[in-house]
Amino acid sequence: MKEKNKELIKNTSLLMLGNIGSKMLSFILIPIYTSILTTSEYGIFDLLSTTESFLIPILTLDIGDAVFRYGIDEELNTNTVFNSGIFLWFSSVFFAIVLTLFVQNIFDKKYCLFVLLTFIFHSLYTFLINYSKGVDKLNLIAFGGIINTFTFGCLCVCLLVIWPLGLNGYMIAYIVGFVFPDIWILVGLRNKINIKIQFIDLKLLKKMLHYSIPLIFASISWWIISASDRYMITWFCGSSENGIYSMSYKIPNILVAVMTIFSQAWVVSAVKEDDNEFYKKIYRIYTSMLSIVGLILIGFSEIIGRILYSSDFYIAWKIAPLLIMAAIYQGLTGFLCDLLTSKKDAIGIAVSGLTGAFLNIILNIIFIQKFYAMGAAFATLISMLTVWGFLSIRLKKKYTINLNSIKDVLHIFLIFISIIAIQKSNTFGFIISGISIFVIIIINFSAVKSLVISIYNKIEGVN
Repeated sequence: MKEKNKELIKNTSLLMLGNIGSKMLSFILIPIYTSILTTSEYGIFDLLSTTESFLIPILTLDIGDAVFRYGIDEELNTNTVFNSGIFLWFSSVFFAIVLTLFVQNIFDKKYCLFVLLTFIFHSLYTFLINYSKGVDKLNLIAFGGIINTFTFGCLCVCLLVIWPLGLNGYMIAYIVGFVFPDIWILVGLRNKINIKIQFIDLKLLKKMLHYSIPLIFASISWWIISASDRYMITWFCGSSENGIYSMSYKIPNILVAVMTIFSQAWVVSAVKEDDNEFYKKIYRIYTSMLSIVGLILIGFSEIIGRILYSSDFYIAWKIAPLLIMAAIYQGLTGFLCDLLTSKKDAIGIAVSGLTGAFLNIILNIIFIQKFYAMGAAFATLISMLTVWGFLSIRLKKKYTINLNSIKDVLHIFLIFISIIAIQKSNTFGFIISGISIFVIIIINFSAVKSLVISIYNKIEGVN
């Protein structure tokens, strides 16, 4: 158990090193582009980037996830896995170009070109990150994130402030932000890959697609839950309201950064290990960590909004607390999906995602027309809670992995009353959030203590 903890802490620490710098720079940039771009312009950009993220799992057949899962399998040649996967990626790029040629006469050509170029470099980045995880090259992922954010940040300053190109400059910065980390990871993997046609294994590719194709439905479902509301908000309320809603995600993204660091390290351990007690221990630690960080963000959400947002976007802070809670259960859902990934249970992941997606669409139609962006946030939260519950039940019934307890119900209650409190009064919300944090630490004391001891021992080992 100690060795498993050490590996997880080592991987988490490595990814944290890379993510802290990149996320800090991301938040420094928020006041810059919220003061230059209008809410409508940011709403348009958000729709375009959302569309591109929707296309990645569909056109690539989610091959990145299969490259990770089969790349980590010690019985397979990782170079064969890479070549088989990159062959499919090139095919997806060709199809994307053909598709763009067809739709450019229907939509704005400039926006079509943005979606195409972003798809090419972003999908390659996703593919390379998954392969790097599979061959245990997490350092490439960590520094790739820094390069991505630093490139984007420098270009934002140049193209928004020095040469004020507005939305066009922001789109150029976003595209180029993926180019340099792609180059960095490819150079870092030069000893791990040898791109040749003879290394393409069609039989292996067929197995990989058998695993990845059900995940397309899961990816689409996650996209529906987390992003389809942008289209509905734009349709019912306009692009300006969508710009505000999109900006409200910036506060929960602090929590998402923590989740990303842990998830990228955890999924490697989940696939390598098959120990229910280890899963339970890490789950309790992760639940406590997300809940505590989430409650801190809820308590300070108005203050953070005042610092980050210009006056046009300031109202976005009120939407953030619901999205913070949704992010907590997005993280826990991701944890459970990683366990199903270790079992190669793509069907379970897909069915749970489709259930949440269907519910999300119904709730968005009901709530957005009446409560606007706040209604979309509430729909996202309920959908995430539903998927989390579905996955918990599947793990318990099919794999006898019982992770949940009465503590989880108490977590939901404490977080939700903190959200209600912060909407009533900043001071009252801050107090309730503080009390909730104290209660969570008490009821999860053994798990938190175990984490602190493991980190301390790791630091002592380095010294």
